[in-house]
Amino acid sequence: MNSRSRVASLLALPMLLLSVTTGFTQNEDTATADNASEGAASGALAPGSTITSRETIAVAGDTLASIARRELGSGGLSWSLAEFNDLDAATVLEAGQIVLVPLYTPAASEVARAIFVKGTVELEGTALERNSLVSVGDVITTGPDGFASLEFWSGTLINLQPDTVARITRLSCLESAETCIVEVESNGGELKGDVNGRDGQPLEFRLTTPFAAAAVRGTTFSIIADPRVLRTAVTEGVVAVQAMNAETSLDPGFGSVTNEGEPPGEAIALLRPPVFRSLPVRATAGDMLGWFELLDAREYNAVFAADRAGREAVARLDNDDVRLAVPSELDSGDYFLAVNGVDENGLSGYPTTVRVAVADLAPDVAPLEASISREASEFIVEVVDPPESAPGFEIQVSITPEFDDPLSIDVSNAGRAILSLDADTLYARVRTLLDPFTVSAFGPVASGG
Repeated sequence: MNSRSRVASLLALPMLLLSVTTGFTQNEDTATADNASEGAASGALAPGSTITSRETIAVAGDTLASIARRELGSGGLSWSLAEFNDLDAATVLEAGQIVLVPLYTPAASEVARAIFVKGTVELEGTALERNSLVSVGDVITTGPDGFASLEFWSGTLINLQPDTVARITRLSCLESAETCIVEVESNGGELKGDVNGRDGQPLEFRLTTPFAAAAVRGTTFSIIADPRVLRTAVTEGVVAVQAMNAETSLDPGFGSVTNEGEPPGEAIALLRPPVFRSLPVRATAGDMLGWFELLDAREYNAVFAADRAGREAVARLDNDDVRLAVPSELDSGDYFLAVNGVDENGLSGYPTTVRVAVADLAPDVAPLEASISREASEFIVEVVDPPESAPGFEIQVSITPEFDDPLSIDVSNAGRAILSLDADTLYARVRTLLDPFTVSAFGPVASGG
C-alpha cells in the first residue's frame, strides 16, 4: 500500500491520539497537512496534523481485534487495521507477522491536555497520566478518589470531580477558524469549568447529557449530571440550559434543575459564600476547621487543592455539619480549601477559599501542658517546663473548651504569650513546633480567668 492510499484509509478514523513508546520503528510513510496535497485538498486534516504508521509483531493467538485493543485502545477499530494492511477483518494472524498500526497525531488545537491527575482516573480504560493528550472520542472516567483537569487550546479549563464520566465529542479550535468549538458529553458526575477564549477568537463551549445541554458563554460554572437530573450553577458569565425545545438563560449567581423529559427549570438564586471562623496557623490530620452556618444549606462541599483556582484538587469532603476534620491522606504542605453550601435543590453555591497549612504529627515527641494566669485584662499563657531543645511552640487559645473559633500563636522556645482578650475564661493548649510543617500532638486543655 502506498502512502497516499494509507492516508485515505486513515481519514475515516475517529481522532485518536496514541503515545508512541520510544524504540518502535517508525514507518517512513508520513503525510502532513502542510505537505500532503490530498489531505490539504480534502481539508480532513488540520494544519500541523500528521498521519504516520509503525510496526507491531503479532504473537500467538493475536487477532486484528486484539491488536486494535492493545494498540488503538478499542477492539472495535480492527477494521482500520484491516484496511490499512489490505487484510480481511477475519484474517487469522501468524506469530511473527508484521502489522502496520496507523497513527493520527492531531494538531495542538485539536486536543486537550491533562494538566493535573490525582487518584483513580482512566482514559479509555488505561490510567490517565499528567500531560497526556486527550482527543475527540476519548472517554475519561474518574473513580471515587479521582480528580482530573483538562486544558484546551483556547485556555478553557474543565475540572472532573470524583465519579465522573466525560467524553470529548467535538473539538475545533484552529487559529484560522472564526470560532473555537468545544463540546463535552457526560452521562454522570460533576464538572467544574472556567471557559475562556484566546486572542479575541469567539468560543462556543457546550456540555451535553442524554436529555439536556448547557451552552456556556465565557463563564465559571458547576454542572452535576445525574442519570435523570441536570443541575447547573453559574458564578460568572452566562449559561443557556436547553431541553425539550426550551431554554433557560442563567446569569451569574443563579442555577437551575432540569429533570429528564421536562424543560429546564426556572432560575434559582445560589447560596452566598460561607464565612470561616478563625483558622489555626496550621492543622494536622483530624484537626477541625469550621465556618458559620448558612441557613438554607442542606450540606456543604469542601475541596482541598494545591492551587487557589482548584485545578489541582487532592481531596473532597461532603459535610452536613459546619465543621470538618482535616483528611489523613493529605501530605504536609500548603493547601487551598474551598467550601460552598448546597441548597435543597442540590445546587452548589458560591465558594469561599482559604489557605490551610497542613503539618505532619511527630508521634515520638511527648505532649506538653499549658498554664494560664491573669493580670488585669491580660491573659498570660505559658508552656509548663518547656524543653530547652524545642525550637518553638504553637499556643492555641479559645473562649470555648471545644475550640470552635481558635486563635493560634507561634512563640519562641521560651514558651510564653500575653493576650488581651475580652473574656471571663480562656482555654489553651500547646504543642511543640519542630518546623513549620512538623508538630507534636496537643497536650491537655488548660483554663483560667
